[in-house]
Amino acid sequence: MAKLFEHSGKKVQTMLYMTSFLTYGIGDASTAVYMMKLKGVGIEANLLIRHIIETQGFFGFITFKLWITFTILAIPFIMQFMSKERLDWTISGFLGAITIGGALAMMANIAAARGDTPSLSASGVIIVFVILVIVLSHIGGEIDDRIDGKKRYAYDFTVDGDLIKREY
Repeated sequence: MAKLFEHSGKKVQTMLYMTSFLTYGIGDASTAVYMMKLKGVGIEANLLIRHIIETQGFFGFITFKLWITFTILAIPFIMQFMSKERLDWTISGFLGAITIGGALAMMANIAAARGDTPSLSASGVIIVFVILVIVLSHIGGEIDDRIDGKKRYAYDFTVDGDLIKREY
C-alpha cells in the first residue's frame, strides 16, 4: 500500500503544480484583468495590485502575478529537494490549497465582472485559502508519516485524571 501512495503521490503532485499555476497564476490574473477592464481598476480589493496596475499597466500586473506564482511554487519544490524527510503529500496538500484558492479567486473575479455579488469576498477567499493550507498540508503530513512508518502519539486523560501517552 505504501508503494501505491508513493507512486501516485508523484503523479498527483505534478498535476497539482500545473493546476496551481493555471488557476492561481494565469486564471486569477486573466480574470482580474477582465474584471478591471469591464469595471475599472477601482474594483480591485487589493491595494498593492491596484497600485501596480495604475503604475505598470495590465502587462506589469500579469508579469508581477506570474513572478509571484513562480516564487510560491518554487518554495515547496526547494523544500522537498533539501529535506531529508518525505514531503510528497504535505506539498501536495499545499498545492491543492493553492489550486482551490486560485479557483475561488477566479470565481470571485468573474462574479464581480458580471456585476453579481461574489459568493466569497476577497477577504473570505484569503481566509478559506489559509485554512485550506493548514488543513490540507497537515493531512498530507499525516500521509507522509504513515508511509514512512513513523510512530504517532496522542495524550489522553484517564478516568482518574492521569495523563497517559498512547501510540496510534
